[in-house]
Amino acid sequence: MAAVLLEPIQSEAGVRIPPDSYLKEAARLCRANGTLLIVDEVTTGFCRTGPMFAIEPLQVEVDFLTMAKGIAGGFPFGAFALTEAVASRLEYGDHGGTYCGNPLGCAVAAAVISHLLEADISANVTAMGALAMARMGQWKHAWPEALVDVRGRGLLLAMEFRQEAMADRISDACLAWGLFVRPTQGNILRIFPALNIRREEMEEGLAVIEKALETCL
Repeated sequence: MAAVLLEPIQSEAGVRIPPDSYLKEAARLCRANGTLLIVDEVTTGFCRTGPMFAIEPLQVEVDFLTMAKGIAGGFPFGAFALTEAVASRLEYGDHGGTYCGNPLGCAVAAAVISHLLEADISANVTAMGALAMARMGQWKHAWPEALVDVRGRGLLLAMEFRQEAMADRISDACLAWGLFVRPTQGNILRIFPALNIRREEMEEGLAVIEKALETCL
């Protein structure tokens, strides 16, 4: 097998968070079999889950890391990182494209990364994520007949309902009150706040979701 490609957290699948041992074991098996490990941090990278990259706390060595979205704060841009061993196999011209090395994209990404570091966005994401998870845990306790699970890492959050109709009703109610939360996989609401969200803004958004729960359930 040439390579294994995986996400540290499956975002579009409903914010599925594997145990820490999952990625470590995947890395071990790849090493044992001479297989490259490619980790997709397009969604989870650049402080979305707290640290700059979701794999950082796991201290797992990967061969290839893909990046986009948060790298340039919404400006269309992507990048990848390779180990020296993998990079040494590439010859000049092996990888290219019309927009590779786009100077505007590079400048935007550099500015975004500098801000993430200088403003300590990681700390804000961790704090606001903890605030959200505490409140969401209360909802699960209050409405066990409707909520299967609440989960998240940093500001990548999800609520899983027992019925698809519930997720749709909550989403519609939130939108009517000025808050966008996105259904995914039918019965899951994914909550994806801005990384620099302030505490009062987070509490306001959580209050809207709670109002929707009280109204619709």
